[in-house]
Amino acid sequence: DDGKIFHGSGIGDAFGPRCSKGDVMGCGITFPRDYQLDSEGDSDGTPEWNVSPVDPEPEEAVDIWQPRLPRDNMTFGSDTDEEDDEEEDEEERDGRDRDPEPPGIKVMVFFTRNGKVVGRRDARVPPGGFFPTVGMLSCHEKVRVDLRPLSG
Repeated sequence: DDGKIFHGSGIGDAFGPRCSKGDVMGCGITFPRDYQLDSEGDSDGTPEWNVSPVDPEPEEAVDIWQPRLPRDNMTFGSDTDEEDDEEEDEEERDGRDRDPEPPGIKVMVFFTRNGKVVGRRDARVPPGGFFPTVGMLSCHEKVRVDLRPLSG
């Protein structure tokens, strides 16, 4: 594994440590506390997800969910950054430059390597849900996959 995360394209972003033969990679989803699965599901057999409205950014969860970057990946601000921040704040107050909230329930996706969490990312559950995916770099590579959840 190259330690990159891919989201909707073949170009990945640096994310976690590289992995090699024998490493056990994991992926899990942390759902909001008020997340409810309709036990009857839809007529086509796919579950229907229902969530009661809540504050999308609870203060208690923000610090827990933010990925921790090594010190050498951090950038430090300059005077121009402060000016940019002031302009962005003014735009927000005016109601300009606001992107609509994408559809889907917000969850936290986490990744593990040999049982230890190596990173987390906020994500929205897409229509139809998530599907397990393993990207391979070249032909004839092999990977063993266990799709049984630890919680089930």
